[in-house]
Amino acid sequence: MKMIVADSAGTGTLIDRDGVHHQLSADQWVETDARDTVVGPAWVRYRESGETIEVAAGESYQPHVPDNPDVIDVRSATDAAREIIAAMAGLGTDEERIYRALELAPHDHSRQPWFDQLHFIFQQEAGRELEDALRDELSGAELERALGLLH
Repeated sequence: MKMIVADSAGTGTLIDRDGVHHQLSADQWVETDARDTVVGPAWVRYRESGETIEVAAGESYQPHVPDNPDVIDVRSATDAAREIIAAMAGLGTDEERIYRALELAPHDHSRQPWFDQLHFIFQQEAGRELEDALRDELSGAELERALGLLH
């Protein structure tokens, strides 16, 4: 899987996808990606192209992912895995929440890598295989629908 990563530097702020603010330093570059926002003054330098963007004081900039068929964005698979885990937590299972998470899967060349990421993150965070968890939590038509969305 290829991912575009940008470097940021300056005295501005990096706001990550979770809304956490990180103070930037003029002496150190930090990695960021298209999920993050840079608030100037700062510079954003793209690794692949070398393009450098100056972000003026008080302005914000969100790094972009260039149109490149080799770049596959699987970040939403991480969110989907976490949604499925949350849907299975506690008493009862929120089947609709599971379906909505599985429906986030793209319908293009990135579909299989997206599902690979979903399975990986689910295994890492839940400690079990996704299909096993679905079979434990769902049955009948609900299970068939979830497995249909999974494949």
